[in-house]
Amino acid sequence: MIGPSDYEQAYSLQWEYLDRETFADFLGRVDRSPHLYMVAVDGDDVVGVAYASPSAHVRDRATLQGIAVNLDNEKGYARQGIGSQMLKALERMAEDLGYHAMGVGSADQRSVEAFYLKNGYTPIQLVAKDDDYRELERVGIAGYSEVKTRREELRERYHCREVIIIFHKRLGQRGG
Repeated sequence: MIGPSDYEQAYSLQWEYLDRETFADFLGRVDRSPHLYMVAVDGDDVVGVAYASPSAHVRDRATLQGIAVNLDNEKGYARQGIGSQMLKALERMAEDLGYHAMGVGSADQRSVEAFYLKNGYTPIQLVAKDDDYRELERVGIAGYSEVKTRREELRERYHCREVIIIFHKRLGQRGG
């Protein structure tokens, strides 16, 4: 979990890698779901953040809003498993709060998609977004094998900024 002593560093890391919101909005996010916001620390340094919220559409599902690890090469935190460890800890926290699943919309980047696949998430939908990140179309998919073809179809149809994958994972699957 996150504590007040972590707020400034967590906000800074979140601002750099994820959501560019005001500090007041950041505090509101933490206050709304304090048990679904966590940090990874190394000594006194916050090196990672992960946060979720209750799903707006499904009562027993949490939605991962953001996860990031400090990628500064001099720090050496990238590709050390910190993100996967935070994700597993956040899943346990969500499960302890009564959530049965976690969903996340993935950035349109192969490395990000690979992260979720590696951590046991299943792609269930593609979402085409315009230049203002508004949803243009959402289509169901039966697995990652459909992503490339269906993504290209959506890109061709809308000439959109991005096509993100919605991933899903049932909680309680401690191995994945």
